[in-house]
Amino acid sequence: MLSHVVGYMGVDGRGLAGVEAACDETLRGAPGEEEVALDGRGRRLGAPREPLRPAVDGRSIILTVDSRIQDIAEEELAAATCIGPNAPASWS
Repeated sequence: MLSHVVGYMGVDGRGLAGVEAACDETLRGAPGEEEVALDGRGRRLGAPREPLRPAVDGRSIILTVDSRIQDIAEEELAAATCIGPNAPASWS
């Protein structure tokens, strides 16, 4: 159930749901930029140079979750929707 709160990211690294989506800009940071020399096949030549703009890490977010409340919520949801040990056999 907590996964709905935390959310998830798409293949592009952007938050699509939950806290991941709501705080996407804060969590993502910013990409860097560098100049590289390439050969005719697109392979990098020589040692990496100093970046023109260094990458900036995203910020962290700390979530607090009371496991007792989480357990109660999951139990009540299961009871209200007949999911779990008391579910009809046809629902499994």
